[in-house]
Amino acid sequence: MKFFIDFDDVIFNTKRLSSDLKNLFFQCGISDETFKKYYYNENKSYDPWAQIKKIQTESGKDLSELENNVSSLLKNLKDYVFDDFWDFSKKIGKENIFILSFGDTSFQTLKIKNSETNSYANMMDIANGLKSEIIKDAFPEIHTTEKEMIYFIDDRVGHIEEIKKEIPQIKTILVKRSEGRYSDDKNKYCDFEFKNLKQVEKYILK
Repeated sequence: MKFFIDFDDVIFNTKRLSSDLKNLFFQCGISDETFKKYYYNENKSYDPWAQIKKIQTESGKDLSELENNVSSLLKNLKDYVFDDFWDFSKKIGKENIFILSFGDTSFQTLKIKNSETNSYANMMDIANGLKSEIIKDAFPEIHTTEKEMIYFIDDRVGHIEEIKKEIPQIKTILVKRSEGRYSDDKNKYCDFEFKNLKQVEKYILK
């Protein structure tokens, strides 16, 4: 078995980290309006340092304290990982787990490495385009293998639909955590729906 697992909101509590980051900005006098105005970078993804730089340029404020606070927060992100991921990796085997993420490459890489989740997986990759292309590159024999079961786990139905259309033999799993940022409804492209990785593990190993 092979598992391609989305990072944000499936493995990692992104909602909690986003809230903690936002509070650091507020503590330095950055308004909610300004925070939202400069939230996305030119690639429509998030990078806190790019956000700070833009705010500093516009306001003329010295935000070195904010930069230090953000760096300190992001130094160790292990506590933001959902507890059931560690057990899932041990039971399934890290050699069978491939972490996928979508967004700013440098920030997503930092989150994965500083949460130490990369040590519990075979591979990690950041997508700026289609996740199906990453899977095909990582597992080129995917269209010919018949013996090995391959799963794709995500919290976004749009990503699951893209995967299922490109690689129909993959078994797709929608994970809807109560702590997640989204609550997409299961559709015909989702083979299974579970609340967390513990439920996925229980089903797979039954």
